[in-house]
Amino acid sequence: VQGVNMMGNVAVHNLLHLVNGNFNIGPHDLTINGALQQDAGWLISDPGSGLIIGGTAPAFHSELTQLRKLELNRPQGIQFHNNLQIFDCVNLINGAFNLNGFALSYEPGCTLRYLGLAPQTTSNGEFPAISGPENVEAMNFFGVSLHDSRTIEGNLSIISGNFLIGTNTLTLSGNLFSPFFGGGLTGSTESNLVIGEGSTPGDPFLLNSIVLNNLMLNRAAGLVLNGDLDTHGTVHLENGTLDLRFNKFTIRNPLSGNQDNLHATPESTIELSGSSPEMNVGPEDNIRISIVGSLIISNLHEDGIKLNAILEIMNQFSVRSNSIFVVSPGRHLTVHDGVLITP
Repeated sequence: VQGVNMMGNVAVHNLLHLVNGNFNIGPHDLTINGALQQDAGWLISDPGSGLIIGGTAPAFHSELTQLRKLELNRPQGIQFHNNLQIFDCVNLINGAFNLNGFALSYEPGCTLRYLGLAPQTTSNGEFPAISGPENVEAMNFFGVSLHDSRTIEGNLSIISGNFLIGTNTLTLSGNLFSPFFGGGLTGSTESNLVIGEGSTPGDPFLLNSIVLNNLMLNRAAGLVLNGDLDTHGTVHLENGTLDLRFNKFTIRNPLSGNQDNLHATPESTIELSGSSPEMNVGPEDNIRISIVGSLIISNLHEDGIKLNAILEIMNQFSVRSNSIFVVSPGRHLTVHDGVLITP
């Protein structure tokens, strides 16, 4: 029996029963909303084939080895009975990927999309640590939570909702695209972010307002803040400039790496917080700034913060209760006219 070759996109809303002969998807999209029963025939795909699994039938059992696109919108998910290679994208709306010991791998340039209508959490199934997607997109108003530490070599696009790092380390080597309002990359005091060199090294990394534990910057084009940055762990400047622009940077531990790469502006705010005894401002110290819009001292160590440089403050200077700010001999603090000085 020669079987059937699809000549265009096909949608099967109930049972697809292969009694005898193969069903060849070819360079088209096959939608299956019911069950697949294979007696003496096989479902055949190639790198140009698309498979859309919907409906409320039991888990879809797949023996396919190659697909251009795989879209899953079935609560019972998909079970693998072979290794599957993706050539374009995986769209996850609903359901889980049960690999059964097999592997899902992505070719370079592929995209993994989270398109759920309820909160989603990533998994090893659709988001493997090895041979994973180059790009990730999140378009879920209810948010997408990272289940484990992952590296995204391409771009992370957050079209709607939040992408939550959680207690993991997220390494981004491409760019971050996120909405101005209503969502973005979200961290916590247990979240770590590594910004690496992207495929377009001339582009700086743009970061929205975020709370982090550790931050590492290793991108020649640098990091530009598009919102406030609140760090509770370490900030390591391996390569590239951390440009504060008009935003607030809260630091609780000494900067490490190339400390000269912190770029404060007359519009930016720096808060030196925490209780570290080693945070000092000066050309040979770990907080190297010469001008800043506002400086807030809330560090609680008994030795306080020492100023070992000439520092200009343009807008506001505040030393909070139980905090100490010491100006070393021969150094001075310049507070411009109109600067608000508060406790």
